[in-house]
Amino acid sequence: MKAFFLSALVYFLFAKIGLFFAIPPGFASGIWPAAGIAVTMVLRFGSPAIFGTLLGSYLANSTVGIESLSDWQLTSTLPALLIAAGTCIQVSITRWLIGSLIPDFNKLHEISTIVQFIVISGPLCCLIASSIGTLTIGYFNDLSTQQMMFAWFTWWIGDSLGVAFFLPLGLLVTGKSARASRHSNIMIVIPSMLCFFLVTIGFFYSRSAQQQDNFSVFSAHAESIVKSLVIFNNDNAKTLKFVHNFFNASEHVTASEFRSFVSDALKHSPGIRALEWAPIIPHKKREELEATMRLEGRPHFEIYQWSETGLRVS
Repeated sequence: MKAFFLSALVYFLFAKIGLFFAIPPGFASGIWPAAGIAVTMVLRFGSPAIFGTLLGSYLANSTVGIESLSDWQLTSTLPALLIAAGTCIQVSITRWLIGSLIPDFNKLHEISTIVQFIVISGPLCCLIASSIGTLTIGYFNDLSTQQMMFAWFTWWIGDSLGVAFFLPLGLLVTGKSARASRHSNIMIVIPSMLCFFLVTIGFFYSRSAQQQDNFSVFSAHAESIVKSLVIFNNDNAKTLKFVHNFFNASEHVTASEFRSFVSDALKHSPGIRALEWAPIIPHKKREELEATMRLEGRPHFEIYQWSETGLRVS
């Protein structure tokens, strides 16, 4: 039971650290330390660590973007459970392969055995969680094929790097081999952590530069849109101004005169869908207007309104 809770806690903490390496849009991380930690715990503590990894992975993924317990929903917890299941399948198969091919993994002295150990636990087995996880987020987030391929590659690389960095360190820290002295452990751990630190700095610098470039492109595009909208609105305002001046310069404007004047303006102002001729007619001139419109070719022209009950009122 101790191994179960310890594995869950350690995986959860390292998963939260891994989220700092998430690459936009945030579906996968460039480095996932929890992948190496999970293999370490399973190799050291066996089956209890597998279920602990399941719990730790579920909690880490289901709480992404969650600020309170009231925010939890099935649509967020179900994908987290599937991702956690993929992680458990990955570490279980890794444990089985290493146990079958490299029974005494605590004594890795030959280069060929070390390479075999890293390839099995890293690039090979990391195909499992990345594939299951990508299919899961692709289904629940309706990702395009291109987005899924990018997420899968990032996920696979992140898990592989996490295993490459943290599995050897985890085995050294938790190991009890008599052949590995404290001094030799330090000589391995310090360079490895220094390398990871340098990679971390490079990652954040690269991501910062990419975000700055994206922001510059976005700003330039937004500025171009704003300028286009300003020109667009100015053109429309000029058209409306012309119509305003037309009415001010005329004592009386008929429907045919209005149509003739604005027909050409509408061709050069695509933003204006229509200009309506709607003069204010006093009640005493209503019959006169109706008669004039009928003489101009609208025999059924009539002004009327609808009552509150929906009946036509003349």
